Amino acid sequence: MAQHVPKATVDKLLKSYKSNAEESSEFLFEVRGPGRVGVVVECLARNKGTLNVKINPILRRCGSTQENGITNMFEKKGVIVTDMKKSSTIDDAETDAIEVGAEEVNLIDEETNTLEFITGQNDLVIVCSELGKSGYNCKDASISYIPTTETSLNILEAKALEKLVDMLMQEDCVTAVHTNAV
Repeated sequence: MAQHVPKATVDKLLKSYKSNAEESSEFLFEVRGPGRVGVVVECLARNKGTLNVKINPILRRCGSTQENGITNMFEKKGVIVTDMKKSSTIDDAETDAIEVGAEEVNLIDEETNTLEFITGQNDLVIVCSELGKSGYNCKDASISYIPTTETSLNILEAKALEKLVDMLMQEDCVTAVHTNAV
């Protein structure tokens, strides 16, 4: 099928994609969700006006509103997911975390021995590199919003929040959604 597309059309689409990507900026939406849960929505777009047109109808449908100050309920941190080194323990991982400059280490899956290292957002690349040198297999490294306060939800509120997150993630401009729900 691709062989039937003229080269000029492909070149035009690639040029348009590159210029759109270069002109895009990152925007944050601070949202008060179902059950008073805090939601941070990361978006990528040319301007915030186009985002409002896409995001606000979803918020209204899910009984949510934009509210300033939600990001104060979160800390922006580096999160690195790795496999635990062979024949080592969580205590060994904590020692390694201190040596490479990570702030915290958590065992997130005992069956697969998967670890999560938390770092300052500016230390993510350095810590990830040092963990690799120390023998860890880094599966994922990203900047994330970690909640400092958590909100408990009942079953109905949890379902409404799940619907909100799903609808937001279906939008192509949304890059990530973070909540402080437990």
